[in-house]
Amino acid sequence: MNKERSDKKISEHEIALALANAILLGYTELGSILPTQAETASNLNISQSVVKRAWKILREDYKLIAASRGVGTRVITDLSLHQRKLLESRILSSSKPVRKRYFEKECINEFDQIFEREFSIASSYYNKMDYEEYKLKELPGLISAFAQMMTIKKSYTFTDAEVYYTDDYEELITYCCEEFSRPKSTIVLLDQASGGIHTTIVAARRKVHYILKKEGESVLQELKLLCQSQNSPAEMVYVGSTAPFPLLYYRDEMFWQQLLDLQKLYHFKILLDERLPNLIEVPNLFKWISPANNTSIISINAISVHRKLNLATIFLGGSDDVKRIKKRLKSRRKLIYPVLNHLLLDILKGNKLNEIEQQIIKRIKSVISAVKKMLLASELFVDEYIVKQQAYFFYLELRSGEVLPNLYKKLKLEGIIIMNPKTYHLGPEFNNGFLLSVAHYLDTQEVLQDLAEVLRYVKIIRKH
Repeated sequence: MNKERSDKKISEHEIALALANAILLGYTELGSILPTQAETASNLNISQSVVKRAWKILREDYKLIAASRGVGTRVITDLSLHQRKLLESRILSSSKPVRKRYFEKECINEFDQIFEREFSIASSYYNKMDYEEYKLKELPGLISAFAQMMTIKKSYTFTDAEVYYTDDYEELITYCCEEFSRPKSTIVLLDQASGGIHTTIVAARRKVHYILKKEGESVLQELKLLCQSQNSPAEMVYVGSTAPFPLLYYRDEMFWQQLLDLQKLYHFKILLDERLPNLIEVPNLFKWISPANNTSIISINAISVHRKLNLATIFLGGSDDVKRIKKRLKSRRKLIYPVLNHLLLDILKGNKLNEIEQQIIKRIKSVISAVKKMLLASELFVDEYIVKQQAYFFYLELRSGEVLPNLYKKLKLEGIIIMNPKTYHLGPEFNNGFLLSVAHYLDTQEVLQDLAEVLRYVKIIRKH
């Protein structure tokens, strides 16, 4: 969880759900001793009283932990099938994601209702599931369904051996760094990354090097020099923005073909990160790879921008690469929640996902277009950043050069999210503005009403 979060933004209920989630999926072992309340409060940058209330929920309501004098607080040693089902239902029905992803504030909440019928059917089946079926780690048919889905999307024939899935995006990034590059080697990012991704790479004991240049030729030249480095050679190239980066660089097909030629020469891995499907364009490099001969590209793909479906992350790669990731996930009791397994299989078999996803994306883009027009018409902010925004993020910097300190803390709206650029490692040149997200909206009129409030507030602050 982000250390910049305050007590107002993270509650005891969120902490309790997050720990319940970790226990169910095997991140936190049954019988293990938890950190002290003081340590937890320090790690999350919240008050100890919030942690104390969370521990009470976990102990009295969830019945997941118990305190022992002289030992500390310990997770219970056994969970019945009935307990597991109750907890999973509670977590999945929560109005907030329990594991804080980098785009946690940008989940499309209104999208939740679209698959309500399918979710009800999957839940009903799940409630009748016996223990033998419950403990299955992989649902028969789901990997094949994912392979078929990605084959259509990438125009590349994926076999079941080239596809795997999990629910933890951050953990998957860590495993990719550790499996496909050596300690102290360099991970090169061609697009800006969130602070979380940056920290994950550093925690894996790899160096982070950004090449954020417009000219493709200069990017390739710098990458070539890094590959030739004796001290910390480049062993992975990370493609796909994971942050609200204000300026997107367009790179043509020739650039990507030259990148693949460079990969053949220096044997680094290319990691394609597609966390916001259909909203941030990630190049499809698979179309230049012969099926069953992929040794150069690995790919991380969100299934949907839908809040529940977004919990599942698909990993694509050569069969040997998938084996390595699969081995790292061997200790996990579950890859994703069993009820979500059945929901995904039902949706994919019925070919329902793509059609509905496209309808939602169309509505999101309509909202983004309206916001863009209103921001440009205000003549308050630098046009270039508005024109070149990505997904549902906007970086806004006043034309006057004035800085609005801590606007992201002062302005609280139900839908529009104001964020601090420093959280996303955008660099000092982007510290004079603020980030704005309109991801919670599917209705144009509603977002424009709230945006008018933002603009009104900005004008008031400038006068003072």
